[in-house]
Amino acid sequence: MPSYLRTILLVDDDPAWLRTVRILLLSQGIHRVLTCEDSRQLLDLLQQQPVNLILLDHQMPHLNAEQLLPLLQKNHQDIPVIVFSGQTQPEIPGRCQELGALSFFPKTTLPENLLAKIHRTLVLQHLRRAHITKPYQPPAT
Repeated sequence: MPSYLRTILLVDDDPAWLRTVRILLLSQGIHRVLTCEDSRQLLDLLQQQPVNLILLDHQMPHLNAEQLLPLLQKNHQDIPVIVFSGQTQPEIPGRCQELGALSFFPKTTLPENLLAKIHRTLVLQHLRRAHITKPYQPPAT
C-alpha cells in the first residue's frame, strides 16, 4: 500500500453509511478507516489521531459541515475535506468549497467514482506535502 494511503476519517451520523463506506475502503486496501458519528467529537478526535483525509457529511445534528469547515480550516488546514450529502440543493457544493472543502459529492455517487476522488485527493495531498518538505531542486548539469 502506498505511504500516502494512511488514515481516512468518516464523519456521519448515519451508522449504516459509515459501515458501508468503511467496508468499501477496507476492500480497496485502505486499512486505517476511522469513524465518528457525533460531529461534536470531530475536533477532539483530530487532536488524538492524525488523519490524511476527512469525508464529512453535510447535514448532521449538533454541528453541520458548514459550521465545521471554518474550524477545520483554522486548526487543521492541512487535512483535505470532502463533503458529501443526501441533499440536492445546488448551492451546497459551492458554499462548502468556499468554506474550505476540497470537493463535494452526493451520497448517491457510484462507489468507483468515490474511490477515484479519494485516491486523487490522497495523491495530491502526498505530492503537496512532499513539495513543501522537499523543495524542488533542479538536477546538477
